[in-house]
Amino acid sequence: MFDQDDDILRRPQRPSPKLYSAPRRFDLATIFTVTLAYAILFALMSLLAAPPVVSISIAGFVAMVAVAQAVLFDGAHPRAASLACGSSIFLLIGLALTFWLGTSAVFNYTIPVMLTFGGVMGYLTGVLVGGVFLVSDIVRTRIKRWRGNG
Repeated sequence: MFDQDDDILRRPQRPSPKLYSAPRRFDLATIFTVTLAYAILFALMSLLAAPPVVSISIAGFVAMVAVAQAVLFDGAHPRAASLACGSSIFLLIGLALTFWLGTSAVFNYTIPVMLTFGGVMGYLTGVLVGGVFLVSDIVRTRIKRWRGNG
């Protein structure tokens, strides 16, 4: 009667897919890829005529999400780290704006909106950071193959 359950327990598990996130240690391929990614980011913001404070804010947010991926949860859960980092940063920005504007009515709407929007932005930024390190891994693999080491 319970033979199907036994079959499910005996099935080999597929290996989990590799998660790309900010590593704790960098090699030369990673440094070059991250530098290229930041160059593209700043070029796009320059093309859009973004003020320097916007460029610095966005680059700083990306850097903080990358650091959170490497440090929080020992690097084991980069998506959760990105979400937590984005929510925290946007919540702090929302609180600062609320106190700067001096209205408590805005405060009731600030927390849920900033937590939600910050989490989404943190997650999306984390996906981009993971994509940069995926490209870095591809570059590293191609260099090893080209040099004959892999």
